[in-house]
Amino acid sequence: MRRINVWITAIPLAFVAAPAQAATGAAGHDASARMGCTRPSWTTTLQSGGFTSDSVAIHTGPSADCHTIAWGEATDSVVYHCYLVGSDGTSWTHLEASDDTQVVRGWVQDSELEDGGSGHAC
Repeated sequence: MRRINVWITAIPLAFVAAPAQAATGAAGHDASARMGCTRPSWTTTLQSGGFTSDSVAIHTGPSADCHTIAWGEATDSVVYHCYLVGSDGTSWTHLEASDDTQVVRGWVQDSELEDGGSGHAC
């Protein structure tokens, strides 16, 4: 199993929303946009899943404008928590991805997930 490439390991997910350049290369988002990236909510309904390919971006919130905290690989173990529809109309799943050494929680666009992501709304 390949290792999940984590960019930020010492900072809990809830604190990753500090002002910085987003993974998409866009800078200067206002404070309200960053607050939408700190959605650490999920349900207790768990569903097995997986990434459709390697190098899938895992974000702090349900938007491509939210910071990328890790990259998932097709061989990682993935558990879906729930989904919601982002402000751009795109569906995102909150999940937990793990390999032999670490666990990462975050949001992934459903088109990057097997079976289209979680079937349970947040």
